Amino acid sequence: MFLSKKAQENLGVKFTIYILLFSGFLAIFNTGIQLFAEYKVETGHIDSNLTQIKKVQIPALRQQIWHMDVVQLKTQLENFTKIDGINYISIVLFPSQVEVTAGKNSERYTQREQIPIFYTYQGVTQKIADMEVISSYDQIYANLINMVALILVTQFLKTSLVSMFIIYLFYTLVGK
Repeated sequence: MFLSKKAQENLGVKFTIYILLFSGFLAIFNTGIQLFAEYKVETGHIDSNLTQIKKVQIPALRQQIWHMDVVQLKTQLENFTKIDGINYISIVLFPSQVEVTAGKNSERYTQREQIPIFYTYQGVTQKIADMEVISSYDQIYANLINMVALILVTQFLKTSLVSMFIIYLFYTLVGK
């Protein structure tokens, strides 16, 4: 069964359009899934860093806070801001209301966490400070934007090459 030249061209154009549309839909869907997975991994790293600060670092800070060692406390907080995703840390000491800060306070794409710090002295537990940790998602979003561009470009190239190959096969096999 042979098709006329005009019918072959129309059929080839329709194949190409349908393949490009379907592949484009799949590329966008796949990109969304990959971005969501990457977002979860990256935010998980920040959450794990916050958990590390709460479980490991705060016990070490208690003595410095109790003794009002502001210089050492400032050094420790500056080290915390070097942890991935942690942009700003503030500790308000009680009862003096002295505030010790480190890092840059950003208002964009942040997660804020308030952590009360308690100290037990002679069997009495009391609140000695409030700590605020601000983690930033700026780098995560920048990485995701780069990933979108990379994934969509590679998907477009792959789809274009597959479409050209299908058109070639169509004209070679059906055109005979």
